[in-house]
Amino acid sequence: MQRRPIHLLFCLSDCCAWLLVGVGVIGAFDFALVPPEILFRNSPPSAIVNPACYCTSLLLGAKGAFMLSERKPLGLLLLQAIGLLYAWQGQYAIAALWLGSTLLLFGLPLLLVWQEVRRQAAALVE
Repeated sequence: MQRRPIHLLFCLSDCCAWLLVGVGVIGAFDFALVPPEILFRNSPPSAIVNPACYCTSLLLGAKGAFMLSERKPLGLLLLQAIGLLYAWQGQYAIAALWLGSTLLLFGLPLLLVWQEVRRQAAALVE
């Protein structure tokens, strides 16, 4: 049985998920209230994206993180969409870092639980 490590991984995953929910919601409100000229004053002009697109991606990430805190695997796909948005903008290193870290942090506990459930189901069949 791997219940103790799985439980610890889910605790870490939940803490990070709630942190992402907070950052996503606060960031979305920040983009709605602060003009883009102030937000992007230190970044190159090519890094300025449509504020509505960026705000939507923050809310999408917040929704995905909230779904993961409720143990819904679809939330992982919503978080992966943010990495695909970075790749679409040409920021491949950030996209790879985001995709890898979210898979490791949120996907690993889900995968371990899925394996444990399959193992227990196979033991019941035998």
